[in-house]
Amino acid sequence: MMRRINTIYPIIIKLIFTIFVFFFANNIIGQNINSLPDTLKESDVFGSRNMKMLVIEGIGEDRRKLADQKDLSAYFDFMGEVEMGQSADLIAKCLTYYTKKLEDRYLELDLSFIKKTESAQEKYLSLQENLKLFYKQGFPEKRTGHVYKIERYLLMLQKNKITPSKIYRAKKAIMMGNPILAEVNVNENMFSTFSSVGLDPLADFTTILLIGYDTTKGFFQAVTVNGIKISISFDDFMKNINKGYVIIPQQINN
Repeated sequence: MMRRINTIYPIIIKLIFTIFVFFFANNIIGQNINSLPDTLKESDVFGSRNMKMLVIEGIGEDRRKLADQKDLSAYFDFMGEVEMGQSADLIAKCLTYYTKKLEDRYLELDLSFIKKTESAQEKYLSLQENLKLFYKQGFPEKRTGHVYKIERYLLMLQKNKITPSKIYRAKKAIMMGNPILAEVNVNENMFSTFSSVGLDPLADFTTILLIGYDTTKGFFQAVTVNGIKISISFDDFMKNINKGYVIIPQQINN
């Protein structure tokens, strides 16, 4: 009798283990980017970086549970002249937004140096190259001549490393009032997501500005340098993004 019981116990244990593994794996595989909860542990998503990111007073908020929707488009003006037609203009738009909200003044930068640099190199500067210029060298303000530099820029998103927690992270940055400069792959997949008007189909990547999201519909709201508003599903964003950055602006009055 004891021998029979000793034989049955291992079989029962194996059966329970098999059932557990099946349901656990099935649950993980069945999740997709749109159905994942928006409540994750702070340490799993930001770590100490959350302390570096600004919360824009009157616009953003910092809490673990995300709002279902956030739209920053009302705080941006895309009616003005586009000087460069590339990522530099979108960086300048971000800095104008930050300066208006943090210092209550209008910032207008002279970006002619970038045009000269691109002409000398016979190529457009990438988003990262332009961010380095804003960080290391800075650009003069048109009204005062004061050289404006960004304090830091955070690399938040990278190609082939976009996970559900990174999508959460991007949405939280926007909820806190921070637009995201995103370099995305320009191809037919992206064109199927939004209108290709204003984008260069010959370019490997183009820069867009993420200024909102809608979790209920599963997409980011973005805008091109020409002011064209687009929507990108979370899934398409994961497939086509190259890099994504958040700027920490200089604050003169601090």
